[in-house]
Amino acid sequence: MKRCSEFKNEALQALKGNWGNTVVATLIYLVATMVISESSSFYSLISRIDPLSVPSTPLLFGITGIVIVASLFVLGPLGGGYTNAAKKLIESKGTDNDLIDNMFKIGFGRNYLRFVLMVVLTEVIAFGLMGLFLSPAFFILSLVTKLILTAISMTVFLVFIIIISLMLALTPFLIVDEPQLSVVEAMARSCRMMRGMKWRLFVLQLSFLGWILLSFLTLGIGLLWVIPYYQTSVCAFYYNLKEEQQAA
Repeated sequence: MKRCSEFKNEALQALKGNWGNTVVATLIYLVATMVISESSSFYSLISRIDPLSVPSTPLLFGITGIVIVASLFVLGPLGGGYTNAAKKLIESKGTDNDLIDNMFKIGFGRNYLRFVLMVVLTEVIAFGLMGLFLSPAFFILSLVTKLILTAISMTVFLVFIIIISLMLALTPFLIVDEPQLSVVEAMARSCRMMRGMKWRLFVLQLSFLGWILLSFLTLGIGLLWVIPYYQTSVCAFYYNLKEEQQAA
């Protein structure tokens, strides 16, 4: 298996001369994410500032419902398209560089409903584990209310979520590369491929922490370059892992 630095170098080579397209594609994805995810929060904030200016609970519930639906049917496929557009860049070594077109074609093409189902199943797994873990934790906390116990509970839960995300990290790629697989089978395949590889991917992700922190010094503008750099590096990880496991 290659080192993190090699995946990042492959990403930089693929991105060379293609930063313009990737930055615009990233901007589209981030704007869509912020508009949809922050809609209910913005409405809630306005209603607190001036409660008389807007109807309260019913409309807020309606907006929240729209946000949830939009997250499933817009952001899920858009994210899957963005991920696989970056993968095309890696596979073609930078020649298939129309990320914006690829993002929409892949995300809202024949795999559209599969991406939606992937998001639904991922949320069900995450919230299911949240319920299984937090319910007894909250019961214990109701008996022993100590800050240290709360911190431990939250830390363990966070570790669970990170592990799950690492196990399912390859699912968007497999949905496109293995169309014969159902979404559940693609998720199971991702889990199998990531056996013994979760730490390697986690280290690769951690290696971008410095860039992310530096991006905040630019009021987040730097993320337009960091996110495609990160995503393309993860694609290089997947591409290398897939080749190694097929050769084994």
